[in-house]
This record gives sequence, C-alpha cells and structure tokens, in this order.
Amino acid sequence: MKKYTIFAPGIDSVQAVNMTFVLFENFTIGRAFGLIGGVQRKFITVTIFAGATAEGDVTDLRDKFAALSGQSTTAISEDFTLL
Repeated sequence: MKKYTIFAPGIDSVQAVNMTFVLFENFTIGRAFGLIGGVQRKFITVTIFAGATAEGDVTDLRDKFAALSGQSTTAISEDFTLL
C-alpha cells in the first residue's frame, strides 16, 4: 500500500474533493499555509491511500491541479503497512 500526498496551491477545497472523488475512494483533504518558492501561500493537501498501480492517476491529478491553478504542484509517495 502507498500513501500519496499532493500539495496544490491555489485550489479550492471543494474543487479538490470533486476532482479527487472521481479517481479515488480513500483520501483526505486539508488546508495549510506554507512557503512555496519563498512566497507564503495557501494550499490544499490531498492524501490518497491506494496501491502502487495508482501512481499514474496521482500524477494525472497533480497535473490537473497545476493546470487549474496555474502554479506548480508537488506530489510525494510513501510506502506503509496497513494493519
């Protein structure tokens, strides 16, 4: 199992839920503030729990967020054991 996290500045939480819900069924969405490129920004964190085969869908979703906001987004993946 993998945990994917997408950091998307400039996206509304409702947009993030709607776009993520289409592709995944196990996810959480939160709001955060941080520095991106030395500039303080508000961004959405989308955490998705899925198998390794979902990496392509995560990349596609990250790219859709970037196209929608016009800002670069970041996605990370972590391996974890589901108990």
